[in-house]
Amino acid sequence: AKAYALLTQHPTPVARLPKDLREKLSDSKANLYFKDLGPKEKESVWDRFREGLQPLHDAGKLGAIVFQFPKWFLPSPSAYRFMEDLREWLPDFGIAIEFRQVLWMKESRRQRVIEFLKDHHYTYVVVDEPQGFASSVPPVVATTAPLGMVRFHGHNAENWEKKGISTAEKFRYLYQPNELKAWAPKLQDMADTATEVQAIFNNCYSDYAVRNAEEFGQLLR
Repeated sequence: AKAYALLTQHPTPVARLPKDLREKLSDSKANLYFKDLGPKEKESVWDRFREGLQPLHDAGKLGAIVFQFPKWFLPSPSAYRFMEDLREWLPDFGIAIEFRQVLWMKESRRQRVIEFLKDHHYTYVVVDEPQGFASSVPPVVATTAPLGMVRFHGHNAENWEKKGISTAEKFRYLYQPNELKAWAPKLQDMADTATEVQAIFNNCYSDYAVRNAEEFGQLLR
C-alpha cells in the first residue's frame, strides 16, 4: 500500500480531508502540507490512516506501506527525523521508503542512507526509472529489511516530469525482454539476503504492467 499523500510531504487538496478536520482549519488554502496542520490534527490523520489499514495488517495481507517522498524532500536533519517518527506512528507495520530525489543516493551519501534504513528496519525501495532528472534515483540495488522491493516505473524520459498528463501517460512504457532479463539476477541476489522480495510494475498504461509482470515472473522461475 502507498502512504496517503499528506503523509509523504506532498501537497494535498483540503477537500480530501475528513469533514471534521476541514472545519478545524483556519486557513482557506486549496492545498496544504502536513506541516500546515496542528499537533492534534496531525495525530488525528495518523490515527485514521493506521486504523484504515489495520484490517489488512491483521489479515496478513499488508506487506509494507510505501512512503514515496517527492523531489523536494531533501537530505536534512528534519527529513531524517520525519522518517524516524514513522516508526512511532506505525509501530506494527512494515515501512518502505522510496525517494524521488537523486541526492539521497549520491555516492558520497548512499551508504549512510542505506545504514539508516537498516537501523530502522525500513525497506529501501529499489527503483528502475528514467535518469537525468533531479527526481531520478539511480537503480541502486540494496536490501535493508526482511522485505525487499523493486518498483519498475519504465523509461519514458519524455513524460517523467511533464505537467498536465495522466499518471498512465507518465508511466507509458513497455519493457522489452532484454531489459527484464537484466533485472532477473539482481532480484535473485536480493532474495539471498531478504526473506521476501516484491517486484512491482508501475508502468500502468493499458495492460503493460500485467504483461511485463507475467514475463518477469517467467524469468524468475
